[in-house]
Amino acid sequence: MSTIHVQRIKKSALSRFKDFIDTSDISGPENEQWEKNILSRCLASFTLSGFCDVSDEIAAESITDGFGDNGLDAIYIDNVEKSINLVQSKWNENGTGSISMADWLKYQKGIEDLVNNRFDNFNEKIKSKRERIFNAIHNAEYNLVLLISYTGTNDLSQEVREAVDSFILKMNDTSEIFEFHPCNQKKLYEILLAHQTGEHINIEEIQLNNWGKHEHPYESFFGEINAETVAHWWERFGTRMLAKNLRKFKGKTNVNDSMRLTLQNSPEDFWYFNNGITILCDSIKKSPAYSPERNIGIFKCTNASIVNGAQTFGSIGESYKAYPDMVKNAGVFIRFIQLENTPDGYANKITRYNNTQNKIENKDFVSLDPIHENIRRELVLDDVVYAYKSGDIIKNPVQGFTVEDATIALSCANTDVDLSTMSKRELGLLWEDIKSPPYTSLFNTSLKSTYLWRLVRVYRIINESLVKYQIDKVIDDKILTTIHGNRLVTHIVLQRIEKSYLHDERIEVDTVADKLKSYTEEIVSLVDDIIKKKYPSDYPNSLFKNIKKCKTISENIKIRLGIEKTLFPE
Repeated sequence: MSTIHVQRIKKSALSRFKDFIDTSDISGPENEQWEKNILSRCLASFTLSGFCDVSDEIAAESITDGFGDNGLDAIYIDNVEKSINLVQSKWNENGTGSISMADWLKYQKGIEDLVNNRFDNFNEKIKSKRERIFNAIHNAEYNLVLLISYTGTNDLSQEVREAVDSFILKMNDTSEIFEFHPCNQKKLYEILLAHQTGEHINIEEIQLNNWGKHEHPYESFFGEINAETVAHWWERFGTRMLAKNLRKFKGKTNVNDSMRLTLQNSPEDFWYFNNGITILCDSIKKSPAYSPERNIGIFKCTNASIVNGAQTFGSIGESYKAYPDMVKNAGVFIRFIQLENTPDGYANKITRYNNTQNKIENKDFVSLDPIHENIRRELVLDDVVYAYKSGDIIKNPVQGFTVEDATIALSCANTDVDLSTMSKRELGLLWEDIKSPPYTSLFNTSLKSTYLWRLVRVYRIINESLVKYQIDKVIDDKILTTIHGNRLVTHIVLQRIEKSYLHDERIEVDTVADKLKSYTEEIVSLVDDIIKKKYPSDYPNSLFKNIKKCKTISENIKIRLGIEKTLFPE
């Protein structure tokens, strides 16, 4: 790469974004520094446009660069991909170097302030987006994508790379919420070429083993492909191959972890355990090589896009980085569906139906445990509906509850804070094996239906108090505890209640609702105070999914309040 590449990037960035970006706060003569400030904003817009596939105007409107930006030059919330994209951009006319440690530390502080709701540390551009940023950051479906863009050719220095890795590891303490993508001159030039030439992914020399052909009504091919080939696609194309997929790669999840373990420990089983990958393409052609044998075929396809199997694709790619010698021993089932001669809209139908078929989840296996049917039958006598099967309907929520409600309430009532933390981290973990803990710690023969129904109603009162706080209060620090710490707060409140009260049907739950709500607010304040002192820079979404830290908070609450149960004593 050379200065000529920088000049081409410069020309494109200025022509596309200069007229859209706000420059009213850039004062002084139109000298070299003035141009550098303009170019930095154009570069941030250029990066967003390339990574997020948004229009030039929307990318430019996302600029937050200026005095008090706290290291965040652009913020774009993608409500389709469920991502919050945070950009820092550095323009260097010479096309050399990388970002400095000081640049990274400023950017890191800005991110920490943003996720911890410290909006007073930002300029008005960012404050004007406060509500949208807050809602996205505290929505569990959204990931944070960190984009550092610079026109230098160098990779990040070892010092900066280590600092980045340490920060990402800390923020992804319990799940992979944060992604980091450095974007140097080479990557910027790829974005430029993709914009100018059209971003089609064409793949040649695709070897399919034991391949087959589906001819009517539309021609398609299928077979087994080596996982190493899929890993090379991940290295070369990344998430661009998922452009038409309804789901992006989610990173570290239970399902993806299982795939990685299989690839690491028994790659020969991967073909049997995995559903495979579906690719749409404009055309797919078989070369004459190996004809007419069906055991091996060499193909090439144009404008390829994975529409089903995003998690398989990403898991193989990430696993290959760690243990390539194992991954290359795995096979993957793959389909190539050719769109030639298909009617308008057919590609969208394929994508939608491949991603919306009913799937068996851990919750569905719960119905195999007879305890749930026993609870349902007992509660029917009291006109209470217990919905534990998929598809069960509760017409009146006041007189019914689901297996999700029951699981959350029981996990929070359990003396082991691990279980309430698991219910926050991933509820399905509690249903993973209905014959062993943690499931049997919650659902067992000692569980009484009347106790469960009372417990669920108490849990709902506590939860209503937390939700009401979110609705009634202005955005402040405590609201983060009510959103992300709801399970821990519920656990702490329930530990203060004598169990005999929850079994005593003579006491109406609604008569003590006000006392429960007041006590819940008190616990929220205590938890908030503790995390400010012990974990001031932790991302709340991750903090309250960390079992060790939740235990520490719970123990501190016990020390402050004493170990005796004081709410509704006998």
